[in-house]
Amino acid sequence: MPQHVPSPHRHIREQDINESPIVSSVWCFGSHHTNRMCYFHNLCYLPDVDEFVFLHGNHTAYVGTPENRYDPTLLDMSSVTDHNTQYFNFMDADASKMLSVVDGAMVVEQTSLIFRRFHPDNLMHVLHDDLIPLFHTISTLPFAQGTGRNSLLPFDLQLVFMEGWDPGPFEDLYNMFSSAKPLYKANMLSIEYPTCFRNAYVGISKYTTWYQYGFIEPQGPIQDIKLTADDIRHFCRFLCMQLNITEVPSNSERIIVLLSRRYNRLILNEIELTFALAQNFHQKVVTVAMETHSLTDMIRLVSKSSILLGMHGSLLALAMFLPPGSTIVELFPYGINPVHYTPYKTLANLKGMDVKYLAWRNIDIAKTVPHPERSWDEGGIIHLPEEDQQKIMSSHEVPLHFCCRNAEWLYRIYQDTVVDVEGIISLLQNNDVLNVEKPDSSNPDGHYTDDSHVSSKQLSPSHVRNITCTGDSLVHGLPSLQLSWQPPANIKFVHFVEVKYEVWIQEEGEDDYTAWMLTQYQYTFTAGIEPATNYSVWIRCVLDGTVGPFNVNHVSCST
Repeated sequence: MPQHVPSPHRHIREQDINESPIVSSVWCFGSHHTNRMCYFHNLCYLPDVDEFVFLHGNHTAYVGTPENRYDPTLLDMSSVTDHNTQYFNFMDADASKMLSVVDGAMVVEQTSLIFRRFHPDNLMHVLHDDLIPLFHTISTLPFAQGTGRNSLLPFDLQLVFMEGWDPGPFEDLYNMFSSAKPLYKANMLSIEYPTCFRNAYVGISKYTTWYQYGFIEPQGPIQDIKLTADDIRHFCRFLCMQLNITEVPSNSERIIVLLSRRYNRLILNEIELTFALAQNFHQKVVTVAMETHSLTDMIRLVSKSSILLGMHGSLLALAMFLPPGSTIVELFPYGINPVHYTPYKTLANLKGMDVKYLAWRNIDIAKTVPHPERSWDEGGIIHLPEEDQQKIMSSHEVPLHFCCRNAEWLYRIYQDTVVDVEGIISLLQNNDVLNVEKPDSSNPDGHYTDDSHVSSKQLSPSHVRNITCTGDSLVHGLPSLQLSWQPPANIKFVHFVEVKYEVWIQEEGEDDYTAWMLTQYQYTFTAGIEPATNYSVWIRCVLDGTVGPFNVNHVSCST
């Protein structure tokens, strides 16, 4: 039996088909399959062939699709870029010849969003690959316009997961994004008739991703990261509201959170580390684990942490809930170079996050406990030839590698570790982590409330106004241009420390120009100014390094 049948829905009746066959239309936006999404009207899924079908008819609209949608595909169904297991396409059919096939099809009348979850049993992947992109995608869909930030979600939107995974341990998180329960591929495969989506968006935004997992090159930050702390905190605020986490702790309530693992990648002297943290930093230390705490409890605790520590692993993704001014300490087993594995360092360093990142690695092979006897996916290597086993065990650092079954990486990352407690304490003390200026408790960091939120983005100045130029007088016997202007209209409505003005002066007909950076609203230029010459002038404002636009039309001056 299917796990869920979406509602509202209906079945196509024979008389509906006789009156007018279902005809598909598509509108795509995006220049490449890696940034393309498509909106479909009447897109059908055929369970017997496990394919989507596009029903061509007299009134079909076919807009924005590439000339060859198999080069290599129409679009990516997940936020992971250009992974061939995530490709989406459809097969073509004549609508008039599909009458008998779609007879009795279930029609999903709600607007649907169809995509693939990437790894729904791993918290880092759930947040980074699915939920944050999902939040951004829904936020930017046309029907999301005009809604307030806190009322933005959930929508009466049918989510459709096409990767074939079971709901998974984080099912409740996905359910928060719509008032309708998600529709899984297994639902549609378990029935004999097609499922047709009246209106469906296919694909998901990649705007919010910051990390790639090493499918084409060794893992690392993606190029040209657009995500900022504002984007992260909008998502965190939404999720906390859905989880009913509404309190905002004061600085005096800060704690230290130690992320614990209970089966592999263990901190073997965890209790000793806990005592040392409490003794040296005079804060309560709370040890949390997936086996002992709900996700809601973990988020609540992390959101009032001054320090978050843990072995490299998916729970460190909770660092996105840390308050500004806090610190994340990522611990690495023997042989793992922190420089090569930076998803959480990249997260902490996003513009505006204000979270300090520190890494510690075990460099003492005597303080590591590997598990060569376990299965390959838990670091075991006994299935390998003896020569390969010896090579891995004698290596002192995992070389750069691709995802996802590198035996040496798995052997080392799943080791248990006796951590250097004194070294970790010194690392924290040397970085003065508890003396970082925290937000005023009377104006908290604002994970949860709009009124207290301060944008991490530097607001841009607008155009400078009323530029005037005179050039008919000599200064100390030299020809001159006397320029004056008024500040941008929005300058009194934004916070800034320093304002400057960039002035470009170009002789008409020439390619070269001279550029000046000034702090005043008027200036008399003599250097490089020639008599009886025409000049073009452009001026723009710079606030704390954020550059505004030049004046729309150049200003002409003559000496």
